[in-house]
Amino acid sequence: MDNKNGIEPRQGSEEKRSLISKIQDFAAGLPSFEDASQKGALANIAKFLVALIALTLISRGASGAALARVSVSNPLRAPVTEAVTGKASVKAQDQHIISAPEGLTVVKALAGSGQEVKAGDDLILFSISDVRAKLERETASLEKMRLNLSKLGREEQPDTSGYDSAALSLERANDDYESARLSAEADIAKAQAALDDAIAGEQQARLAYESGSAQLSEWESASAAAARARSDLETAENKAASDLQSARRRSEDAQASLARSEKDLEKSKQSAADTKAQNSIDAKLQQLDINKQQESIALLQSILSNGGALRSDAGGTVSKTLGQGAITGSEPAAILSDDTGAFEAEFYVSQSDADKLAIGMECEVAIGGSSMYYSPTVKAQISSISAPNDKNQSLVSIKLPQREWKAGQSVDVQAVFSSTTYDICIPLSALRSDSSGYFIYTVEKRSTVLGLENIVLLSPVTLLASDDSMAAVSGPVGRDSLVIAASSKSIAAGDRVRVNQQ
Repeated sequence: MDNKNGIEPRQGSEEKRSLISKIQDFAAGLPSFEDASQKGALANIAKFLVALIALTLISRGASGAALARVSVSNPLRAPVTEAVTGKASVKAQDQHIISAPEGLTVVKALAGSGQEVKAGDDLILFSISDVRAKLERETASLEKMRLNLSKLGREEQPDTSGYDSAALSLERANDDYESARLSAEADIAKAQAALDDAIAGEQQARLAYESGSAQLSEWESASAAAARARSDLETAENKAASDLQSARRRSEDAQASLARSEKDLEKSKQSAADTKAQNSIDAKLQQLDINKQQESIALLQSILSNGGALRSDAGGTVSKTLGQGAITGSEPAAILSDDTGAFEAEFYVSQSDADKLAIGMECEVAIGGSSMYYSPTVKAQISSISAPNDKNQSLVSIKLPQREWKAGQSVDVQAVFSSTTYDICIPLSALRSDSSGYFIYTVEKRSTVLGLENIVLLSPVTLLASDDSMAAVSGPVGRDSLVIAASSKSIAAGDRVRVNQQ
């Protein structure tokens, strides 16, 4: 790097030569003395000056050795690329999931990630005692399911007893009304006939009395009999009306009761139909559960007969298996990848980084190279970004282009979301911060009583953008500023430092 502001890296040698030159000039300006005593005094002065030079050089050397050594650089105009980076894991989009019954403890994984397997190969070894206990529970549960299925097959009949009773009551009430009507008509007819006879007797008695063939008492007696007959007819009519009204009310009450019973019967029939339909649905679901339970039992029996080992039911590359000590649950026991199909890469990013990405955004994927200095890259696109999980991280999926990928392969991913050229860019290591904000340290050459020295200055700056190596800033800093990018020890404003040779 070109030296700026007159800074010379080898400043100790320069000061030493300058100090010796000044003493020589001073000695040359002294007068010559012929007298021996004067020459002796001059020699003593010379010795003193030599000692002073030595002490000064020693002091300066010790002081310089204690100073922090700093590396400096000039700000420059440069692009700052802001990107989200991460290490992603490659997986095949066509995957085969292998499940295991829940609650089994993994003793050992028999096939590791990236291993090629074929159908029938052992993948995971489970605890035999867990397998036996699970098989007993699942068998008992299957019997319970079958019993429940048989209950669901029974058809529920509607209850007609209430309706039948109400219909019988109405029939009896109608019969009672008809009996009451006939009885009333008979009683009225009988009373009417008696009245007719009494009226006829009264007329005969009156005619006989008028002809002188009968006594007045006979006529009076016949008139009294006719009056009683009229009273008996009225009584019979009143009784008939009362009996018929009571019988009619009983019939009407029975009719209303039958109507209510009929509605209740319709509800009962509808309820029975609904229950039958629900039972049919429940029976189908129960049968599906039974089928699943039978599959689980068959798998447990297969694992038990295989000494506790779960076998693969297909061929492929193992991308994931449960590890030792894991307990099977809802997640797959193993995942096999089809390396002949499409691939994608997945990696987790913080929520703040996820907000900077978008589906369809182009990414660079480093696929590895033949040397440590070269890693070829391919272009890919973001295909999905998940919602944040409980760790406030999102899973980013990238659709990879067609080429030879391997499930479980690790790749470096970079998604650039901004690239801007700024006038003042400094090394990221030069940017510092405290509670007041961002700042940088610069070096300034100053003349002191001890000579030229490098003094540390603090300059507050505003961070405009940054990437993994550069930071764009604004503030009291120019292209000719010497910005401290690294230091051998802690420094602060006002400190003297030594500048490393560039």
